Amino acid sequence: MAYPQFEPHNQGPYKYRLTAKHVHALEHAGFRSDERGHIAARDGQVVAEVYSGNLVLHEGYVWDGPSGPAIDTVNFQRASLVHDALYQMARKSTDWKRWKRRADAEMKRIALEDGMPWWRAQWTYLAVRWFGKARDGYHA
Repeated sequence: MAYPQFEPHNQGPYKYRLTAKHVHALEHAGFRSDERGHIAARDGQVVAEVYSGNLVLHEGYVWDGPSGPAIDTVNFQRASLVHDALYQMARKSTDWKRWKRRADAEMKRIALEDGMPWWRAQWTYLAVRWFGKARDGYHA
């Protein structure tokens, strides 16, 4: 397990910025090795992509960390990073409900792996399942 390298980034809605590329294996999340997705910045540069069963987040990728009433703790940073990137890709996918389900489950798995208590990981998982917006205000 590699932990992401990041710094505070208080511009707009974003709280964090990667300072080095971060690769996250999606083998437990149910992604096929031929599935693809990407996020491009305003200048067109790809800042995140899914390919060959990995989520690759490039240096400079920004995210807002845990949202809503969630507590922003170390054992939730990596989970929020991966979850935010997968939600952004879900918004662009025609199969966004499937992307959302897998992103939510992967968030919980990572949080547990990083030492979050089971009850809190379950609570945050249920919160994103019920209230997480993966596409234009729709929940699934």
